[in-house]
Amino acid sequence: MNTTARPDPHQDCLVSAPCAAADPDACPAELGRRIRIQSQAAAWSLLALRKDEGGFRHYLDGKAVHCGDTIELQAIEEHHDDHGPYSVPVQLGTPVRYESDLYLPTPETTLFASVAGRVFAAALSPSMRFRWPRTGDAQ
Repeated sequence: MNTTARPDPHQDCLVSAPCAAADPDACPAELGRRIRIQSQAAAWSLLALRKDEGGFRHYLDGKAVHCGDTIELQAIEEHHDDHGPYSVPVQLGTPVRYESDLYLPTPETTLFASVAGRVFAAALSPSMRFRWPRTGDAQ
């Protein structure tokens, strides 16, 4: 009886790199990498208004958002069925430029998007969800 253990072909695989054994379907690290990518793609958050030493400021995922920063606004698809219209958030984002004046008696935050050479502006709504642009996706 042979008791010699066969080496694990995936022992050198890393979550941060493609499968070193060239067998991604059987690679635990590749499965972990795919799960991480899916969870990162789904990370949409509300802007949180907090007070720091400089006054009030919006934060996204714990990081301060500054005037002029580009963040992604989550896209919404409108659908209709027998019960009427409804909205569905999707995993697509539109880059928007964040501008805010939180020192006014009624703070104002405006989001600007450039589409086909035209600039559109929208006021921040409490239901809008955002994420930071992913590396390689920034425009």
